[in-house]
Amino acid sequence: MASRLQVVLDQLVAPTQSAFVPGRSISDNIFMAHELFSYINKKKKGKQKFMALKLDMKKAYDRVEWQFLEAILLKFGFNTKWVSLVLNCLRSVSYKLIINGAIKGKVIPSRGIRQGDPLSPALFILCSQALSAVIAHSNRQGLIKGVYVKNRTDPLTHLLFADDCCLFSELKLQEVFNLKDCLELYCRASGQAINLKKSSLSFSPNVEGRFKRWFSRILKVSYTKGPSKYLGLPIDFGVSKASLFQDLADKVGPHFSGWKNKLLSHAGKEIMLKSVALSIGNYTNSHFKLPASHHARIRKEASNFFWGDDSSKQKIHWISWRRLCRSKERGGLGFRDLSLQNKALLSRMAWRLWAEPDSMWGRFMKAIYFPNGDFLSAKLGASPSWAWRSLLEGRKVLKDGLVWKVGVGDSVRIWSDNWIPSLPSYRVQHPPVEPNPPQVVAELIDEPNRCWKAGILEKFFHPSDREAIMIRLSVFPKDDTLLWGADKKGDYLVKSAYHLLSNQREAREAIAPSSGKSHSWEVVPSIVWKRIWSNHTMPKIRTFIWNDIAFGSRSWTGEEVVKTAQKACGELLDACNNQASSRTVSVLVSNPLSFDDVVIGEALAIRKGLLEAISEGTLSVMVESDSLQVISYLQDPLKPADLKVAPILEDIRHIVSYLDVCSFVFISKAANSIADSLARRALSVSGMMVWPISDPWLAEVTVSDTKSSSHSLQ
Repeated sequence: MASRLQVVLDQLVAPTQSAFVPGRSISDNIFMAHELFSYINKKKKGKQKFMALKLDMKKAYDRVEWQFLEAILLKFGFNTKWVSLVLNCLRSVSYKLIINGAIKGKVIPSRGIRQGDPLSPALFILCSQALSAVIAHSNRQGLIKGVYVKNRTDPLTHLLFADDCCLFSELKLQEVFNLKDCLELYCRASGQAINLKKSSLSFSPNVEGRFKRWFSRILKVSYTKGPSKYLGLPIDFGVSKASLFQDLADKVGPHFSGWKNKLLSHAGKEIMLKSVALSIGNYTNSHFKLPASHHARIRKEASNFFWGDDSSKQKIHWISWRRLCRSKERGGLGFRDLSLQNKALLSRMAWRLWAEPDSMWGRFMKAIYFPNGDFLSAKLGASPSWAWRSLLEGRKVLKDGLVWKVGVGDSVRIWSDNWIPSLPSYRVQHPPVEPNPPQVVAELIDEPNRCWKAGILEKFFHPSDREAIMIRLSVFPKDDTLLWGADKKGDYLVKSAYHLLSNQREAREAIAPSSGKSHSWEVVPSIVWKRIWSNHTMPKIRTFIWNDIAFGSRSWTGEEVVKTAQKACGELLDACNNQASSRTVSVLVSNPLSFDDVVIGEALAIRKGLLEAISEGTLSVMVESDSLQVISYLQDPLKPADLKVAPILEDIRHIVSYLDVCSFVFISKAANSIADSLARRALSVSGMMVWPISDPWLAEVTVSDTKSSSHSLQ
């Protein structure tokens, strides 16, 4: 029932409620509330005066009236039978008391919903929708106007996150009375009660003290400078950011001092640092840029803990923290550099703002900072909030990682945009060889043949750039789109953003002049580090081996990586004609050097085979392949694919639309030896070769394949 209810919540619940609704996030409320409080706190003069009321509800879940909940569900149009099932779930609750270890009596509640029940969050926010409806009705009638941030946004009257409620209003007597009436109506109907002692009232700085006291008595809520926090994060950012996040740093300290250093090995300390100490600040790091002094303090405490420092004695830190923050494949321990992690987490919020422009918080931020443009080109603006400054910090990472997926090419600038996935920074690395070069990618594409213009590439581009530009184009032209290039599937991940930042920093350090001597561990191949951490043994043993290499106590040459032969061949088993006498098998041969990835080769073979099937009039096709990756992409169109193979997969899906029947089936190599035999035979021919099924060698292979398949099924 809870899963079915989750599907329709987005249609029933107002966008001002962001809790427990799929597709919405706590971050939406945090950024909007931060902008509102920032605007109100900066209103030091002018006729417009504002107030903000943060409410605390008494036992919000326990006070929900069942009759009110039933009326709400029926008003939303739920079936009476379904509503009765929900109420039966609520009325079946009973409590027993344990007194001195013995069960005494039984309590049967007459209202309230249980916390922890998967159905309860959805039911509660449906009840809270009544408050949104009452306030919205008053707003439409002009009784409550709300706050227009910088006179650009739509009026915002309230924000809800479960039972956490913030109300915003212009400071006018009648409007405040109307707001109070809305709250009283909601409380009488739903059974909710406001905890006046824990609620707080704040005003813009241009409100005189006597008016603050007057409205405080009307609402029976004490007024303050403003709530220090909203949903666990600071509201009012002053000049000193370090003191603002002091409590966060204080939370991390006890995790270092509370553990007995002598009882934990380096492997144990590594796990504790990664899972607890260094991840405590992720929630704050996701929304605001933290000062460098904060990161430095946490980094120092973490390093001291790892090497066994205590208050009475400091030990030698044999390896720098920067080195420990390298990935395990590069000789480090994979600790997160907090400053880079902060930027990576902020880039996730920048990604959401860019990818979800129609969300409520997306429209809200757009109205304030870039009403006539888009997020990627927005500027800092006048009197920006700290949240906006933080989002722009994340946007820097976002712009570095976004890559154009070339379609038509008319939106992509050759020399300044990111559009070549295989090059550093995804851009052309060398200036044009000749003057008056082309400016957009569309000028490099031979549109009728959907291939690159070799003459133009050879004339204007450096050889290394020219080779990288030869991206496989989709046969069917489409619009250019931006994707996240730091992930091979084009999906944004904080992990990929962090690695992007880490690689950029290492690249800068590599070209910077340095007087330091080189270390022995720097020449250890990555395969050595990979094999250390892939060993199935105790963590402390893996750490011991890592120490042995990291400190350079032994001379390591590095094992040679077993070369994986990427045999690429185009293979097609054409559909038989239903006439046994004329059945044929067609093998299409592709030069193995024309692609550098088996997945791309397999996809190209499937595309060529389907085109050949259509040309011969075969409209019912079953594609069998031993590439599980390609088959999974084709079976699930929503599954993100590698950027290199995505255009070919799109072509295949387009071709399939012209077929009557087409299925994609994965088959293991062991059960399909005939395909391997055909592929090996095809290496000795060129172009396309057609063999009849009666050919002796083909018949022999077919019989052998049938026997091996039947044997594997036994």
